[in-house]
Order: sequence, then structure tokens, then C-alpha cells
Amino acid sequence: MLDSDLFRDVTVVQIVTPYARLRKLRGWSQEKAAEVFHTNKHAIVDIEAGRRDPGKHLIRTMDTVFGCKGRLIAYWLAR
Repeated sequence: MLDSDLFRDVTVVQIVTPYARLRKLRGWSQEKAAEVFHTNKHAIVDIEAGRRDPGKHLIRTMDTVFGCKGRLIAYWLAR
């Protein structure tokens, strides 16, 4: 078996969270979102990838800034 055949049938799975979609709808870069939410770009990257929990304060702020009317909080609580 060739190395190139090793991963031939593997499907890449991307964890999809609403955070990136909401940011992109605003036209913001990850750097801009980090600035707005008083955090760093690496935190935004990890939150969007599902590797990091945004925490209570940040999720409330995101919900308000993105105008989600509690839906982002409900999503976060359901996880």
C-alpha cells in the first residue's frame, strides 16, 4: 500500500459551530472578532472549531452583539 492510499477513503469532518457563521455574516475577520470580544485570535479560532468553550461572559456578549436574542445562549447550554 502506498502512503497516498492510506487516507484515500477518509472523509474530513469539520466541526461546525454557529460562531464562525455569525462572524462571517458581519464581515469580520477573526482578528476583528477578537478585538470586539476582548480576547485573542487563537481563542476565536478554537471556539469556532469547537475546541474551546466560550464561557458564560463571552457567550452572553456574543449573543448580544450578534443579535441572537438568547438563541446563541440556548445553543451553548444545549452542548
